[in-house]
Amino acid sequence: MKNFLVALAMIFATTFTFADSWDNLTKEQAEAVVKELEENPYIFDYCDCCDHEGSYAAKVRLLKVTSTEIKPCAWEPESFSVTVDVIVIAHLPYTAAGPDLTKMTSNKKEIDVYTISMNYTWSYNPGEKSAAPLYTTIPYDKYDSDKKACKAFFKYPTLEQGKGIIKDGKYKSWYKKKVIGK
Repeated sequence: MKNFLVALAMIFATTFTFADSWDNLTKEQAEAVVKELEENPYIFDYCDCCDHEGSYAAKVRLLKVTSTEIKPCAWEPESFSVTVDVIVIAHLPYTAAGPDLTKMTSNKKEIDVYTISMNYTWSYNPGEKSAAPLYTTIPYDKYDSDKKACKAFFKYPTLEQGKGIIKDGKYKSWYKKKVIGK
């Protein structure tokens, strides 16, 4: 009976567990996130630890941040969160290996409000010249034991890949400056 209960608990735990987004920041971290987004406004909404077949993770969104606001964290009152207004620039299918840049699509102009999370907001990491979880560029120490991305860092869409899809005129100059280094 004891073994049955342990097995049942394990099945329940693996079936109903999900990854939490890390949006509980100190004031200093929230300010650092805002500064980072001013310099690098192109981010990905990407739950790398989610099952790629799930409803949330079926697509990865490439977003452009248009404004930021620091607010009290909704679930941890002594912390802060950063809420951003974004324009959805492109959708990328999420495969078992990660985002598929070769099958990127774009819809009509889509505007959204998004809460930045340190683990599921992927931003430009200058050391890697790739998209990586935000906690790799802004120090975040609340969940040190979990600081390993589930999927590999990935490149931003090249100008050729984005041709006809990424309709944001400033992406091209940002990409040339940050990724190519021109």
